[in-house]
Amino acid sequence: MLIVTAGVGQAVVGIIPEDTLLGWHLTGAGMYFLAAPLALILLGWLWLRRTRMSWMLLVFGLVSLGSTAYVLAVGLRVAEPGAMERAMAYPIILGLSLLGLTIAQRVHRERKLVKVRRLTLQQGAHD
Repeated sequence: MLIVTAGVGQAVVGIIPEDTLLGWHLTGAGMYFLAAPLALILLGWLWLRRTRMSWMLLVFGLVSLGSTAYVLAVGLRVAEPGAMERAMAYPIILGLSLLGLTIAQRVHRERKLVKVRRLTLQQGAHD
């Protein structure tokens, strides 16, 4: 649900520019910059014993959430807003990309195992 919330927030940000309906834009940004890092942190924590990539998910989530917390703590008044937004957003992009890569590798590995098992069963039936 966190990933869906982040996606909806990102869509709102993309559809409603900052210079039109600021309240809606900030709501979408808040959804994205809170839900996505929390999702990365949660998945990183859940995968700790399953994959080494879990540490990267944790790091990306914590960096993004920490940057978001800082921006909120100073009331959105930062010296370099573009740089801070990148510190908030880029770890999410990298973390979600890593998440997709990890899932794709696992699916590929499982498909190979299923294929080997199927071939082994077929060979056993013919013997």
